[in-house]
Amino acid sequence: MYCNKCGKHNPEDSKFCKYCGSKIIKVETKDKNVNSNQIEVSSSEQENKKTIQNNEKVNAGLGGWLALVGLGLIWQLLSQTYFLYTTLPEITKTYEIPGLLALIQSEFLVSIFIIIFILYLLYLYFKKNKNFPKYFIIYAVFCVVYVLADHFFLTSLAAPTQALQKVLNDTASNNLNSIYQELFYAIVWVSYIKKSKRVKATFVNDK
Repeated sequence: MYCNKCGKHNPEDSKFCKYCGSKIIKVETKDKNVNSNQIEVSSSEQENKKTIQNNEKVNAGLGGWLALVGLGLIWQLLSQTYFLYTTLPEITKTYEIPGLLALIQSEFLVSIFIIIFILYLLYLYFKKNKNFPKYFIIYAVFCVVYVLADHFFLTSLAAPTQALQKVLNDTASNNLNSIYQELFYAIVWVSYIKKSKRVKATFVNDK
């Protein structure tokens, strides 16, 4: 125990300082320790919050891998537009294979729908709208289902001649590449959209 006035050490039970004679006042240190611990905890919590906020600021924005998502949508928009341009003359022709015209016409209509969907996704993307991740996942899943259904319908067609049947078989084989590409695209980017911290920090706007 130390004297409050001169600061010299005295026995624990001393009431008066044996050096200067001043009354020794006991100071409770428990509350001080509690308060200091609370201050340390609160300051550490504030530092953690600041660290999280700083990380969110760094991760937010249409950069990094998220930029590839936007570029991919733009590329698909151009690809679908080109498909419409090249398919337009084909939707009024007469074909020897039963059901082929209906398939081409349905592909044309679906492409129009996909273009509209992509435009809406790009709007949400650049607005950083919170609904973008949800609708992007819906779009990716729809594309996989569509290419599978299109391939199934194509393989169900029967040509009247062997030469035309060979053309159908070759087209179906080429469609398999589209199926693999859509599956790969969906698996990679849906996983990224669901797990990315940048995505969660970026798409937060209501409008």
